[in-house]
Amino acid sequence: MDTKDQILESILRNVRTEVSTFLDQESGIKCPIEYELRLIEMSRSFARTLLVQSQGKIPKSRNSKKVNTYFGKLEIRKDHVLCFGTKKFAITR
Repeated sequence: MDTKDQILESILRNVRTEVSTFLDQESGIKCPIEYELRLIEMSRSFARTLLVQSQGKIPKSRNSKKVNTYFGKLEIRKDHVLCFGTKKFAITR
């Protein structure tokens, strides 16, 4: 099982890479709509990363479940709050 510090470092490493890429490309963005769309996608990506990686490694047995969320279809632990009340079909939000 991953420790809190390992999970935190993994999440921050991914976010740092995304933000660095954005900052490298930021000056080349000339359209305000494109700028906002990139920020929104980066925010969604951050949230998706946080949701998935905050669980640590999920043992490969029947401990995970695929759930449709605002951030896309994600594999999460069966005991995660997003799985509550989902028996056959559910979409969050």
